[in-house]
Amino acid sequence: MTIGKTRVVVIGAGAAGIICARELSVRGFLVTVLESKNYVGGRAHSIHPEGFSYPIETGAEFIHGDLPITQSLVKEAGLSTIKVEGQSWHRHNGKLSTSQYFIEEWDLLMEKLQTLEQDISIGEFLEKEFSDSRFDALRRSVISFVEGYDAASVSRASAFALREEWLNEDFDAQYRIEGGYSKLMNYLKTECDKNGVSFSFSEEVEEIQWDANKVRVRTIAGNFYESEKVIVTIPIGVLQSKKTILFEPEIKDRLEAIQKLGYGSVVKFLIEFKDKFWQTIDPLNDGIGLKKMGFFFFRRIHSHLVDSIPS
Repeated sequence: MTIGKTRVVVIGAGAAGIICARELSVRGFLVTVLESKNYVGGRAHSIHPEGFSYPIETGAEFIHGDLPITQSLVKEAGLSTIKVEGQSWHRHNGKLSTSQYFIEEWDLLMEKLQTLEQDISIGEFLEKEFSDSRFDALRRSVISFVEGYDAASVSRASAFALREEWLNEDFDAQYRIEGGYSKLMNYLKTECDKNGVSFSFSEEVEEIQWDANKVRVRTIAGNFYESEKVIVTIPIGVLQSKKTILFEPEIKDRLEAIQKLGYGSVVKFLIEFKDKFWQTIDPLNDGIGLKKMGFFFFRRIHSHLVDSIPS
């Protein structure tokens, strides 16, 4: 069965896909969005499970930094952000401690990174500059942060890219969207609807037949979508899998390049406590203890508290 004809088919209704659809529709293109799930947002998805007092983010959770585009979209949607407050704690030498930076000897690390002239992996960089046993704590801290916070492999992550991120990211400027990320995703979907964008959900794409200004997309359900252009916004991990979309003719060079890109995986465990038991723990005997704790880093695991949940 052939369904309609449009100028552009966008595959994937995650953040990239719906932003793409909105921008194209504003410029007069006829757009159809195909999404394998039954909702927009992809990995930016909020749920409201029974037993939890607040929305839970299954994927993306924070706005990292004062990002003008994201913040302007939040404002346009009439939404509010909540600044993430609290100290960062970590376990070091068997004891809980806190510091301005949770990477040991941060200043020395950044000083060495800024003298680096040729890009190498952050793992190679650590071996080159901090192989001495007296830097064991620094290496462990960096590896834990890169593999935990950035969800990246130290053997593949670029030292230049991490240097750029660490020099420009304001770790104190972290925000959540009040009510959950899905509110923003649903707003963007509504804007697309106003511009005539067509959405087809639970449509997993199996094959793309393409030529100059002629595209035919086939889904697993056996439906066909025809257009002049196609834009693929599905995750890198899906494109790298053996069960990815079949392209005809092949795009071998693109797929080979995609195989060289890295991505990380994150597993979330979400627990809501009836009592804020951590507020009674005072490892430094300073009378404050963990009352202001926002993040806790331990090896490759980091956890954070949502202090707005009532005790």
